[in-house]
Amino acid sequence: MHTAIDIDASLRRFWELEDVNQELHRKPENDEVEQHFLKTHTRDPKGRYIVELPFKDPNKPFSDTLQGALARFKGVERRLMQDPNLRSQYVKFMHEYLNLGHMRELSPEDIGKKPNFYLPHHPVITQKLRVVFDGSFKDTNGNFLNDALHIGPSILRNLFSICIRFRMFKFVFSADIVKMYRLIWVATKHCSYHRIVWRDDESSLIKHYELSTVTYGTSSAPFLAVRVLDH
Repeated sequence: MHTAIDIDASLRRFWELEDVNQELHRKPENDEVEQHFLKTHTRDPKGRYIVELPFKDPNKPFSDTLQGALARFKGVERRLMQDPNLRSQYVKFMHEYLNLGHMRELSPEDIGKKPNFYLPHHPVITQKLRVVFDGSFKDTNGNFLNDALHIGPSILRNLFSICIRFRMFKFVFSADIVKMYRLIWVATKHCSYHRIVWRDDESSLIKHYELSTVTYGTSSAPFLAVRVLDH
């Protein structure tokens, strides 16, 4: 049976490992991204985290991305029309995105407002379909969103310290966070950099949407998601 002294010693070793893990990522070049997160993240009345995108230059201009995104969408649409099962899954995914409030449809008046960036999207199938948004898509001047964003430091737990924990305690719990990125909201002023075009079928009008949450396919998404979790 463990004594109080044994447990105390184990906890001290646990926190020492955590401290070592944190020290590995304290690099001066990451201070700007860390300070940006600390200064700009907020929480709404429901407790949801809201973050701003960590732009290298807050006033970075982008030229037209809509026409390229439309061309890419029509290519994806042709693929979906050839595969009814894939199309059904894609439509279901996008409906869920909209119903959960993770994206919103833009009115004609909203479309021309604000600096914006349209992200092409395409299906990726692992165990199930996931729609991935392309933050490396280039505007007409060759600029792309991912290059304009800080990637941020890696703040994932050090693998060595994780392995050591398995020898320190009797029980281990492992879990997955459902829709981890999409549980974190993007500040309204930056949602225009997460625009997409979509329609359920080719007989409908193409509509414009803004994604409201942290979006996979963008370079800053992993840092923002794990940083919120760490916070």
